[in-house]
Amino acid sequence: MKIVKKQYVLLLLLPIFLFSFYQTAERIVIQKAYLEMLPSLKTEPLKVLPALELLLKKGETALEKSDTLLANLYYQTAKVYCDKNISLTKGVHFYRKALEIQLKNLPPNHPKLGATLHNLALGLRTTGAYQEAKNLELRAIDVKSAAAKPDTASIMRSYAELATCNQFLGDFENAKTNAQKVLELAAYLKDTFNLSSGHLILGSTYLKMGQFVESEKEYQLALNIYQQVEKNGSLPPILQKEKAGCLNNLGIVAREMKQFDVSVAYFTASKTTFLRLIEIVKDSTWLLKVGNVALETGNTEGSRERLDDAMNNYSDALKNFGNLRHPYVVECYTAIGDVYLKQNNLDLALKNYQKATESGGSEDNYFPELLNAFTAKAKVWALKGEPQRAFETYQKCDSIIQKLQQSYQADNSKYRLADKALPIYEQGIATALMLYEKNKTPQYLDAAVRFCEKNKAIILLENLRDNKAKNFAGVPDSVLQEEKNLKSDVAYWEKQIYETPDSLKFKYKNDLFNAKETLDRFVRNLEKNYSKYAELKYQQAAFLGVAEIQKTLDKDVAAVEYFMGDSVLYVFSFTNKDFKYFIKKMTPQYFADFQRFRQSLKDEKLIADSAAVAENYFLTSGHNLYQFLLKEPLDALNVDGKITRLRIIPDGILGYLPFELLPTEVAATWKGKNVPYLLKKYAVSYLYANQLLENKRVQSGDNNFGGFGIEYNDTNLLKRVSQDTVIKRTARSGILNRLIFAPDEVRNIAKLLGGGQLYLNADATKLAFLRDASGHSILHLAMHGAIDDKNPLNSGLIFSKKDSIEDNYLSGYDLFAMQMKTGLAVLSACNTGNGELRKGEGVMSLARAFAFAGCPSMVMSLWSIPDESTSKVMLAFYKNLKNGDTKDVALQKAKLEYLQNCPPQYSIPNYWGATVVIGNVETIDFRPWYLKPKAIFLLGLLAFVAVVFALRHWKGKKKDLRNF
Repeated sequence: MKIVKKQYVLLLLLPIFLFSFYQTAERIVIQKAYLEMLPSLKTEPLKVLPALELLLKKGETALEKSDTLLANLYYQTAKVYCDKNISLTKGVHFYRKALEIQLKNLPPNHPKLGATLHNLALGLRTTGAYQEAKNLELRAIDVKSAAAKPDTASIMRSYAELATCNQFLGDFENAKTNAQKVLELAAYLKDTFNLSSGHLILGSTYLKMGQFVESEKEYQLALNIYQQVEKNGSLPPILQKEKAGCLNNLGIVAREMKQFDVSVAYFTASKTTFLRLIEIVKDSTWLLKVGNVALETGNTEGSRERLDDAMNNYSDALKNFGNLRHPYVVECYTAIGDVYLKQNNLDLALKNYQKATESGGSEDNYFPELLNAFTAKAKVWALKGEPQRAFETYQKCDSIIQKLQQSYQADNSKYRLADKALPIYEQGIATALMLYEKNKTPQYLDAAVRFCEKNKAIILLENLRDNKAKNFAGVPDSVLQEEKNLKSDVAYWEKQIYETPDSLKFKYKNDLFNAKETLDRFVRNLEKNYSKYAELKYQQAAFLGVAEIQKTLDKDVAAVEYFMGDSVLYVFSFTNKDFKYFIKKMTPQYFADFQRFRQSLKDEKLIADSAAVAENYFLTSGHNLYQFLLKEPLDALNVDGKITRLRIIPDGILGYLPFELLPTEVAATWKGKNVPYLLKKYAVSYLYANQLLENKRVQSGDNNFGGFGIEYNDTNLLKRVSQDTVIKRTARSGILNRLIFAPDEVRNIAKLLGGGQLYLNADATKLAFLRDASGHSILHLAMHGAIDDKNPLNSGLIFSKKDSIEDNYLSGYDLFAMQMKTGLAVLSACNTGNGELRKGEGVMSLARAFAFAGCPSMVMSLWSIPDESTSKVMLAFYKNLKNGDTKDVALQKAKLEYLQNCPPQYSIPNYWGATVVIGNVETIDFRPWYLKPKAIFLLGLLAFVAVVFALRHWKGKKKDLRNF
């Protein structure tokens, strides 16, 4: 019986053995055919393709689904499909199949894996899936860089592709960086082909950035290379293709410079070259390039109002584009729509704008050209008298803007998008308010307020959300410290480049590139390893509506938010029970009043030499500004006089304005204590965005005060600081005034608060700040500041310097690399609230850098502040804080107290009015830990437990005594 059973088992296993043998034999046959086919695939891919397709079909049935040979078949078929434009969709599908198998079988640094990632990215980019293509190319670079012997040429090609993806996504800063990396690697390899490619990509990036001179320079450098190659023989087809593309782009540059005939000549030469090449090489993908040339020729003719010629060229372009979802197609249909709009044919214009929007990216893949199409579509809906459809289209624009913002890495790319977004949000607000007036539906008010907020403090809020996501996701402190170190490396090299002469900058550019790439790689891995962090980080920000904002406001608070459009100022004002909005036409007089009022406060020369002029500017222009900016909102919201605090959310140039100093009535003088400042009626504070209204956490003082105060009385220190810092970073003479009261200011505040850690004069070093600052709940900095108008990140604070080697300048670069836990930072230094104004972000001040580092509340200065008066105001501010006032009320009372007691000559607002509070304004609890509610509760609970335990113990003893 046992023998019979064994026979049955052998009979059952025999088919398996036979199938395995057959499968192995089949694999050998397929592999042999594949290897014989490889040489021809490189030279005659189209001729071999039918046999390759049959072999793939056979492999799909005969081979294991995870067989690397099957991956090779998928890869080669995909390559022919994509390279020869047979079917991009199928090609991308097969690349994905190959990648799926390779990821299971190959080590993470295998060259084949890098090649597949790169080619899949290339195929996706050609179909318009730029974001996914970019992500895959970043992975390809990681894989190639990790190889045992990195292939520099292959890495260079990936950077070129990455640059192109970033270009189409509108992330021009990163595209520029990637193109410069291509040039660096091509020069190292002495690779003529990729050297010309690098110049071409960099030229295209400058072109899209609107920097035409720089763009033309790069294109001419590329042309010089082509001409040099032609001297030694004919250009290979791939370089002829590049040259044709270069001629096309030079045509665009010429058009933008209004050289229309030159432009058309370039386009003609480019198109002729492309068509000749297609005949020779038989590569139909180049038809896309021919279509692009036709599109740009049409744009040029349209610029000259030769609309019939333009339309003919657009038709030629669309024939070449086919059904491709691509920015060129979007741009072409948009251009046709623009022609019809010029002819007032709204229906045909709308039809083509609709085609443009349908030719764009998917829900997860947008590109900037879509914004032009959707904006134009909204404009036509408005002209056709359908504001609801226009409104819905602006909402779609907003969705695209948010997606693009999330996809960008470089801050400057986000700022450029903010420039583009501003008029879109302005029209969105106008349309929403029009619909509200028509329907009285609250949803339109909410939409208007949200549109207003979408272009404010973009990068600051993004960073705050990022930090919050890390906290909620439980990212370990060791990982956060590693990120901080990497950010510090980036900051260091950025500073080195900025402070180095142009002739020597190249030394550090590669170091900066590598530091940024290491940081980017770290962040990608962080998102991969902590999925909850990635989910929270990219979660759509919850912008507040009217009712939600009202819930954040106390009964004595009004919030006023501004949106500065092209010619209109929108004013949204809130209390916890009411909401009003106002639309103001901005006139030249308004801008003149703003400049004069600001000049009367910060221009020390005007105040000293022409005091009467300065006084007139302050009183007249200041009162005009009050009436324009605040009178109507306050009259409407504060009828019963119960509002005593204002939260201002400025926009644009209003970020430079100290609202509390605006005269609410006509006055005869700016001296004395009777000037009708807004400050006398309201405690004023500021916010970067209305989303920060929710930050109402009461801060703990914990006697953890850290005070830095420098008198600058050491002659050697003064000399070193002047030479090393001030001359290099500011336009001043290089002389630092002594701050006689600064150390005493810090000492007196510490004494008032009951102690703290003091860093005075020689001990107030940058090293001490970097080491200890984030550990203090309150940080006070009484020292000199320096403003760099050309580069906001280089503005900073001047610390003490113990030796000639030590770096004593704390810049925005340093702060952006920090992670602070400080609740309040008082920047008792000059101009800490000033800086470059950037759309979508606001005033790029030193105070903003502290906010970026995680500090929720700052006191900052809007101009150069006198030493003595500032010290008096600051000491009174802390006294009021300790007495339980909110920060805004504490500063209000401190200023009024100074004004009440100072001599008339020191009562003009320049002396005492520069400091303002921004961010969280809630009270600070200075009580000892054992007197705070939580501690009292815990101590009470412990006492209760102790009493219960004692009673039980006593009852037990009593019982024992009775038993005894």
